Amino acid sequence: MVFVWWIPVVAVASAAPSVSIPETETTIADGTPTTTCQWPTTAMLGFGGCSATLVSPWIVITAAHCVPDVDNPGDVVLGESLAAPQQSLPVDFCRRGPEWDPNDNNGVGGSDISYCKLVTPVYDYPVTPIVYGCETEILTVGREVWIVGIGASEPDGSGFGTKRMAPTTIGFVDPEITDNGIGVGDAMHDSCSGDSGGPAYVQYPDGSWHVFGVTSGGAKGCGSAGPSNYTAMHAWVPWIEEDSGIDVTPCHDVDGTWNPTGWCQGFEMDPFDDGEWSQMCLGEVSAPSATCGAAFDAEPDVDPPTITVTGPADETIFDTGPANVTLTFDADDGDGWGVRVVRVSINGAVQDVELREPPYTLSAQFPQGGYEIVGIAEDFAGNLGESALVRIAVDDELPPLPAGTSTGVVDDTGDVDGTTTDVEAPGSSSGELGTSTGTPAADGGGTGGCGCAADPAPRFAPWMLGAIAVLWRRRVTPRSASAIRGTRRPSA
Repeated sequence: MVFVWWIPVVAVASAAPSVSIPETETTIADGTPTTTCQWPTTAMLGFGGCSATLVSPWIVITAAHCVPDVDNPGDVVLGESLAAPQQSLPVDFCRRGPEWDPNDNNGVGGSDISYCKLVTPVYDYPVTPIVYGCETEILTVGREVWIVGIGASEPDGSGFGTKRMAPTTIGFVDPEITDNGIGVGDAMHDSCSGDSGGPAYVQYPDGSWHVFGVTSGGAKGCGSAGPSNYTAMHAWVPWIEEDSGIDVTPCHDVDGTWNPTGWCQGFEMDPFDDGEWSQMCLGEVSAPSATCGAAFDAEPDVDPPTITVTGPADETIFDTGPANVTLTFDADDGDGWGVRVVRVSINGAVQDVELREPPYTLSAQFPQGGYEIVGIAEDFAGNLGESALVRIAVDDELPPLPAGTSTGVVDDTGDVDGTTTDVEAPGSSSGELGTSTGTPAADGGGTGGCGCAADPAPRFAPWMLGAIAVLWRRRVTPRSASAIRGTRRPSA
């Protein structure tokens, strides 16, 4: 796709590489419209006329100048075009980078970044994580990368709304990364209006793809001057994690130290291979990563995780029903590979909800009756641990303890003993161990289970870091977005 921007380049700091602008425009070569499921985590903003990237189950990254309303932004859309979205992701809130100034170089440069936190996490698609830690050494001038977005394919704005992709190269890496960021693109393949906020991807030696740049702006005339300015995501990871409370670097600590978790795997290996949205665009994904050190599974893990029900307390009785109850769990895998998922069994039926990251919390509604609650933790080696039994009652007597034991028995290689996989649990489609994103229906009743909904992660206080940038923006304003949609070229 032609990732072209329209931005008169203003003077940059002396440390920044210069961006030359030819007197006449060179020919623009269109990028290729994506087919079904190519680059599935390249997203489209349902607001602001921009592109974006899903970098973790909770977090979408775009440009700061793409977010007109941080508290009520709207939805992020996945798919191949705005005209035919495959999935809409409601956004809880967005935050603009703490150093971004819309009046400095028209808001274009290395601080032009925003993150948006989703209402519920998305675990369905292969992850394309942020280049971080020692991995940033791959960001060198001349490196081949791919740019993706929904921007226009011509300087006149035609073609907006169709996701396109194109190969190009890194043109410069500013030593002061939060000033001008990274230059991406050339006279043949560059970003264009509507590509603002969209990603630049690089492939690692192990074949996996990672994202490193956020389209910010460039010279007027798509493909006329190249390279365009991209905000380097890695420079803003500490702010994103501190401000959102979400870990977006599964392979590193926030200071860049290599410390892989069990989520440091399963990265996109072939974003060009067609898939199906109905099958979550699943294709080949990476093995546990070892880019900056040993993989998380370098040592065997044979011990099951531990899990405790921390709320409600055992033998709690609620006077009236239905009762709204918050179920909380502590789970830990010690020196193992980490907790992969936490589930809950209610009266012997494993609920169709999975909690994949702390805090492990469920909002549940229990009708009248007695309930036996057991937490189940599974680690990345497949070992299972089970909590002690917790009994509660809602306008009723407590259920009796099982004869001879206070807990069930868990086989560390299989299902929980005593559960049945065909029990219909209220608020879920079946009693099977499910693959939901953690938010099934929040209502339901009966003695087989509860209406359970995963609580969103809490917000953390903001932490400032940064610098400021240079250049012009690449987004379609709401008014011009409507006009461009009316002249959109048919996709090939």
